[in-house]
Amino acid sequence: MTVAGIFGANASGKSNSLHALWFMRHLAVSSDREVEPGLGLARHPFRLDETALAEPSSYVMDLLINEVPHTYGFSIDDEQVLEEWLYYYPLGKRRKVFEREQGEFKWGEESGKREELERIANITASTALFLSTMARFNQKRSAAGRSSGDPLHDVYKWFFGVRSHLRPNVRRLPVH
Repeated sequence: MTVAGIFGANASGKSNSLHALWFMRHLAVSSDREVEPGLGLARHPFRLDETALAEPSSYVMDLLINEVPHTYGFSIDDEQVLEEWLYYYPLGKRRKVFEREQGEFKWGEESGKREELERIANITASTALFLSTMARFNQKRSAAGRSSGDPLHDVYKWFFGVRSHLRPNVRRLPVH
């Protein structure tokens, strides 16, 4: 069994880190069906700096999936997903899976399923993550605990599998 712990002084950001992870997981797993276009995104920007309220919120996760590093992230504002990206590093070399900026997508050079990716990108709402939409419409399955060989599926599966029995006052995030 794998166990992770977060240690630190009182008021050092431990709970905020967990809230950010759960928010990121929530969007990665369910933004395609829970966040309606035109209604905006329910984010919680840093409130102690008034200029930060108007700036986008960014989330990035470095993952090690079956010994292969992956980097997934996105930036959002109150209205939409501004950026989203996924890279992975087979044999230590960075490979772009996709990049999304203001609704425009760029695909990785080795993507053999570009037509399928473009079809799903075209139906991805401005308030939804491509990762979430791709998982919904591309139901690729792999054996439990094994990589599918598809970085999009593997990263989605990682987020879907994030569990905790001790969530710090995390509740279903409001969608407005």
